[in-house]
Amino acid sequence: MLRRHDEVIRQHDNPLLQSARSGRVEQAHLLRMVQADLWCVEAETVAYAVLLARFPDGPAGDLFAELNSTPRTLRPGLDTCARALDPLSAEAPAFPEADGASASPAAVSWTGLHAEHAERAAAAPEGAHTCA
Repeated sequence: MLRRHDEVIRQHDNPLLQSARSGRVEQAHLLRMVQADLWCVEAETVAYAVLLARFPDGPAGDLFAELNSTPRTLRPGLDTCARALDPLSAEAPAFPEADGASASPAAVSWTGLHAEHAERAAAAPEGAHTCA
């Protein structure tokens, strides 16, 4: 199973993993990761609040209330990381600068606005948070 996992990772390698393996991860790489997670937290917090407003009753309302609270618990730690990595930018920029950094927040936002509660519940990750 571990060998298969390694094969899958090698097939889907990304530049950050390649840099890490060769010892070339820089502070800027880490800051971009933290910023991407901050964008995800913001998108998820808003999307789950929208879903809670759309579907406030029953199990769906309970689920969206819990999902809404989870990303907010991650925000202080991510802010601390961002300040440690770059004291001049305590928070993520308003818009992602790197290609692809907005894909997850965009998907979360779209489903928050357009998915029905069963569809969104099915798309919700087990750990509640998709990025961090």
